[in-house]
Amino acid sequence: MRHIGALVVLLAPLACGEPFSNDVFEDDARFIEAAPRMRVFRLSRGLGEDARFPLLAAEPAVLYTATRAALMDVDEHALSLLREIDDLVEAPPDYRAVDARAWSPPRGALDPLESRLSVTRQGATMSATLTRRRPGGAWRPLITAEAEDEATRGAFHLDLDAAAALGLGSTRGQVEVRFNREATRLRMALSFSDYQPRPEASPYDTYMIFEIDDEAGLLDYGFPDEDGGWIDLRARWLNTGAGRAQAALRGEVELIWEACWDASFQEVYAASGGVEGGGASACAIEAL
Repeated sequence: MRHIGALVVLLAPLACGEPFSNDVFEDDARFIEAAPRMRVFRLSRGLGEDARFPLLAAEPAVLYTATRAALMDVDEHALSLLREIDDLVEAPPDYRAVDARAWSPPRGALDPLESRLSVTRQGATMSATLTRRRPGGAWRPLITAEAEDEATRGAFHLDLDAAAALGLGSTRGQVEVRFNREATRLRMALSFSDYQPRPEASPYDTYMIFEIDDEAGLLDYGFPDEDGGWIDLRARWLNTGAGRAQAALRGEVELIWEACWDASFQEVYAASGGVEGGGASACAIEAL
């Protein structure tokens, strides 16, 4: 089971075509919703609002731990740029026009970079761009986004190479995220190109499907393990905390491990290589 250990380490509605109100703050909010923020797209909220392990009497199920670790890892390395937008929109915009807003605060004494977030509206489409630069240098776009249909669908692109070149972390690559967003449901399809979450890792291409609503969540994700193999991780869970996951290791060693955990995150069923432990009837989710 040595390879399984690698698993563990791992927009308020827009004014689309509608006239603006007389409330400038309400109108600002419509532009803010077009800019992707970490508070909206943070993956690890799917398995707990604060992404911390609950207090348990025993160790949580390994595949529950692996699922949580995968979500937190993508939050930390691929999506962390979104926090730049969260921070900027805490203040009012520096520029307002009928179809545009911009945030360009003065550079802090200890901040080596200048920031600019611009959001524009053209018909039913809202576009957002976050750029940063060193003083006197060229502006480099780090995040570009488009949202339509009152922010219920859209896409955003994260240029992690540009961020790394400016000293904003060591993660490299390109990430494209397409999303559908409703009142109680969020679905995201992530595509990773030349993704290198850590300097010691080799760049790779991969995918992720993430979905959550007020009743359940799901994750499909592929990533390399520390021994040169490839892991496909599939997980489903209920809002009670109970869930089911399958990890398929491809490489010199072929291994499929499936397990279920209960609402206390304790393993109640496991199967690998034809050997089962516990009873499948204890699984809250019948099949993946």
